[in-house]
Amino acid sequence: MSESTSGSIVRRDVLLGLSGMFAVSASPRAAEASYALYKASQDSYVERQETGFVPVATNDKATLAGIQADIARKRPRSELQLKRKPQYCAGQMSSVQPMMENICSTIGLSKADQSNTLPDEFGNMNIGVRADQFQKELLALEEAKKKGSPSR
Repeated sequence: MSESTSGSIVRRDVLLGLSGMFAVSASPRAAEASYALYKASQDSYVERQETGFVPVATNDKATLAGIQADIARKRPRSELQLKRKPQYCAGQMSSVQPMMENICSTIGLSKADQSNTLPDEFGNMNIGVRADQFQKELLALEEAKKKGSPSR
């Protein structure tokens, strides 16, 4: 055996020994309890039942509302933030993005859609209708000019 081979065997043995010690120390142990601890626990429980003591808050919503009220009292929002207009976002998005849902309070038409959209008879917004209408009017004017008749 060469020196490097025997060195790697020694390292393996050390690692196996350490892993074995770790496994033994990490293995579950039997629970230990005494009658005195059980009796003290039971006495505390009975006392809390008699006095109606609740050690922690049991209503999470009320606790959260209290925390938020304390924060609002200690750090009031600035007047600029209160007067600020809600964010307007133009155009419907193809995907749902939580950031945009939180930022955009009003989602409406983009400027291009506003200038190029007409409602139909049923109230649906038809995008591109005005452009088509404009194109038809231009063609009608050109035909009227060709015929020599006055426009409109």
